[in-house]
Formats: sequence, C-alpha cells, structure tokens
Amino acid sequence: MTKRTKKSQVKTAAWRIFEETGQLPSRQSIMEEIGGGSARDVAAELAEWKEELADWVHHQRHRPDMPDTLYQAMITIWDKALEDANQVAQSALDKARAEVAEREQAAKASVTEARDALALSQLANNKLTGEKEQLEHRLSECEIARDKCAHERNELSKEAALAKQRASECEKESTRLRNEIEAQRSSYRKELVVLRKTQETENDRWLKAVDDARQEARQEAQRADNIGKRVEGLLDEIADLKQQHALALSAERESAAKWQARCESQSQEIKTLQGQLKAATRDLAECVTGSQEARAQTKAMETLMKQMERRVNEG
Repeated sequence: MTKRTKKSQVKTAAWRIFEETGQLPSRQSIMEEIGGGSARDVAAELAEWKEELADWVHHQRHRPDMPDTLYQAMITIWDKALEDANQVAQSALDKARAEVAEREQAAKASVTEARDALALSQLANNKLTGEKEQLEHRLSECEIARDKCAHERNELSKEAALAKQRASECEKESTRLRNEIEAQRSSYRKELVVLRKTQETENDRWLKAVDDARQEARQEAQRADNIGKRVEGLLDEIADLKQQHALALSAERESAAKWQARCESQSQEIKTLQGQLKAATRDLAECVTGSQEARAQTKAMETLMKQMERRVNEG
C-alpha cells in the first residue's frame, strides 16, 4: 500500500525545487525529492502550494514600499526567467526522448544482426567476438564521458553558488543604501518641522529670523530633492545589477540542464550496451554447445561478462 505523504514534506520540497531551479516543480520531481509517497496526495498538495505561490506573487505585486519602476523591472525579469527556463527544459526533454528512441531502434537492429550471425558458422562467431570488443571499447568511452559529465556538472554547481552569493551581497548593499537614505530623509523632515514651529511662534517678534528660517528651509528642500534624485539613480543601478545576475543565473541553469540530459543519455546507452552483450553471450553459448572448445569460449565470455558488470557497478 502506498504510504500517505505529509503536507509539510510536499510544500517544503516544492519551495526548495522552486528556489534552486527557478522552475515550477512537477509531481514526479517532488516524489523524487521526498523519496516516494502517494501520487494522488502529492498532486493535491502541489495544487495547494501553487495557490499559495499565486497569493504570494499577488502580495508582492501590491507592496506599498516598492517603487513602481523597480517592481515592474523585477516582475519582467522574473517572468522572462521562468519562460526561458521552461522552454529550455522542454527542448532538452524532447531532444533526449528522440535520442533514446533512435538508440533503442539501433539496439534492436544490432541484436537481430548478432543472432543471425551466430546461426551461420564459426565465421559468425569470430565476427561476434570482434563486435564484443567494440562494445567493450564503447562502454569504456561511455564511462569516461559519464565521469567527465559529473565533473563538469560539479563545476557548474560551484559557479551557480558563487553567482547566488554575489546576488545576495548586492541585495544587502541595496538594503543598506535604502536605510541610510531613509535615515537622512527622516532627519531632514524633523529639522523642517522644528523650523516651521519656530516660524509660527516667533512670527511677530522675529520677522527677520523667520525670513532667514524660510530661506534655510528652501535650501533644505533643495537638498532633499537632490538626494531623492540620487536615490532614484541608485535604485536604477540596483535594478540593472539584479537583471544582469538573473540573466547569468538563467544561462548557468540552461547549461546545467544540457549537461544533465547528456549524462542521462550516456547512462541509458551503457544499459543498452550491457543488454546487447548479455544477449550475444547467450546466443553464442547455444550455437557452440557440445564442443569442448565452445564450452571453454563460453566460460571465458562469462568470466569477461562478470568482470564488465563489476567494472560498471564500481563506476
């Protein structure tokens, strides 16, 4: 019986996949993340999570403390990143499926040819021996390619982590600047309030002092306006930096998805080659049964098969 899945596990896994990949999680990806569970329960909880995500996005769209220009830029970047990531993932999936289908057809054709060759004569036996060596060579190349893919995937993961750290540092610097600017604005507002009270209470006796205070207030207002313009410029620069980091992260994720597809394709090819080698070994044993020399060759091939399986398992 399929065990029921806790809501907290499904939603936690959904947020983790969404934050790490920038893509909406699927039911299959969540079940792989939490190690199984009920497909129906996972689908139901995933639907609730998507509603919560929509509410969160709606809340972010109505934040009063964010300038409209900065908000629109962030929404545009976010939507574009999601669209690009989904297109890249779908393209890689279609390509991988096509390659798997082609390799399956090629594998079926190879098995048929091998069985026909075994039924002919000792010449076919020699030919199978040569094909076996070629398969071993291809298997070795696939293992090397798989190791290379794993190494490059680790390098890409490190680069993505570094980019994420840089983006976090930029966000912290942006927050610090906003706090400093807000503190300056608050200080200027307090000074203006004091000046206005002084003008109201001493207007009759200190007319000249009031005029001086008004002049100083104008200067303070001009300074506040200049600071506001400077703040707008800084916010524009911060938006540009965030856009650049988002594009860099999108490119790194696209490259990581391509390498992941290549690794999966190489693993599938290794499994196919192992199946071909086992089938060739069985056919060869049936063809040369009754001969002492054939039994010796069959035993040698079984020993070689075990060695190859051990190498694949160790790899």
